[in-house]
Amino acid sequence: MHCQELDIPTLYRKGDFPDAYRGISTRDLLTVYKAGPTRLGGILAGLTDEELKARPQEDKWSIQEIAMHIADAEIMGAARLRQALAEPGASFALYDQDAWTGELGYQSRDRKALVNAVRLFSALRTGSTLLLETAKEQE
Repeated sequence: MHCQELDIPTLYRKGDFPDAYRGISTRDLLTVYKAGPTRLGGILAGLTDEELKARPQEDKWSIQEIAMHIADAEIMGAARLRQALAEPGASFALYDQDAWTGELGYQSRDRKALVNAVRLFSALRTGSTLLLETAKEQE
C-alpha cells in the first residue's frame, strides 16, 4: 500500500485514539511512518526562504520552525521508542518545545540548517522504522 492511499489524518478525531487506527494493518501504518521524511522534504523543497519563514500569525510558528521541531520531536520519539523496547516501564524525558524552538533560534537559521534537520529526521526515522519492523507484536 502506498502512503498516499492511506489518509491517516482524516481517521483521527479528538478522543478517538487509538481507535482511529483500528483496522489499519501495522504494515500500512509503518509505510506511512517510513514515508514521513520523504514527504516533508518534498514539501519543503518547493518553498522559498520567505515562505519557509512566514508566520500565519505573530504568535504561531513558521513552516521552518515546525520542520525543525519535527526533527526535535523525532529525537525524543526515537529515544522513547528505544526506552519502551529495552526498558519497559521506564519514565520518558520531557522537553519544552517552545523553549527549544525559541532558544535554539530556529526562525533565524539558514536553509542549510533546515536541510540538516530534515536529514536528522530521516536518519532517526529510518532507524526507528527498522526497530518497529523487527519488534515482536506484543512489544
